[in-house]
Amino acid sequence: MAVNDKCGIKKAGTRKLKRGGNKKKNKNKNKKNKKNKSTDSDEDIKIVGGNEAMENEYPWIVALFPKGQQKPDPYCGGSLIASQWVLTAVHCLKENDGTDTPASEISVLLGEHDLSDDTDGNVMILDVEEVFLHPNYADTFPPNPFTPGGHLLADVALLKLKKKVNLATYTPVCLPPEKAVASMYDGKTATAVGWGRTATVREPDILQEVEVTVTTLDSCKASYAGTFDIETGHICAADTGKDTCAGDSGGPLTVKTKKQHFLVGITSFGEGCAEPDYPGVYADVAKYRN
Repeated sequence: MAVNDKCGIKKAGTRKLKRGGNKKKNKNKNKKNKKNKSTDSDEDIKIVGGNEAMENEYPWIVALFPKGQQKPDPYCGGSLIASQWVLTAVHCLKENDGTDTPASEISVLLGEHDLSDDTDGNVMILDVEEVFLHPNYADTFPPNPFTPGGHLLADVALLKLKKKVNLATYTPVCLPPEKAVASMYDGKTATAVGWGRTATVREPDILQEVEVTVTTLDSCKASYAGTFDIETGHICAADTGKDTCAGDSGGPLTVKTKKQHFLVGITSFGEGCAEPDYPGVYADVAKYRN
């Protein structure tokens, strides 16, 4: 799964004005989304404090949606890491009854920016050949989202695409160096992107971006003491009024080093969205790469 030496380089983009009315959504796929496990209010399902990304700015971002859906309505995100591979979260590939979503039921949307614009020139819809879930994936969240305690670990999955994509057009994100550890990113500014809901638009069509600061694991553990278990294998990030949430699960958290973006986290779960003292929790890519 080697990538080229131009991985993680943002492309020059343009900011697009949204055109037209709201498109009709077709929610025919009920996915558990741990990024909003602690609340049942739709008003809390949002990306907070972010902005619209520029067109083609993050060429590695993908969206997952049910195969056969006429108008793609993403339920999770993911990251292109090589010509035939996408990295996402395991919980995005689980049905509400706990069974695994078959590869034949997953479509991957690549090159998208504005879901309401059918003229985006580089958009591809790709089939999935095989799904690889991390064997140590563990989900012990209580049935009642307001019950203290919970555990979500190894929320890392790979999708093998049926066809390779042109990496000259679709730049993959860089994976962390082989000897990287989560603590080397403490205090760094990180970027998360996705089509999750915003504070003002319930289901934005245009890709959103938000910058957050990576926290120490000890600080994250203290924040979640008595609620969720935080341990090695997690990386946390937050800033006041900024967070990812439902709809962004599986998507990338990247840190820029020189001109390249490195994938340090996979959006996984959290206590609500942008709740004070509760950072977003991501799967630590460096640990699971090693």
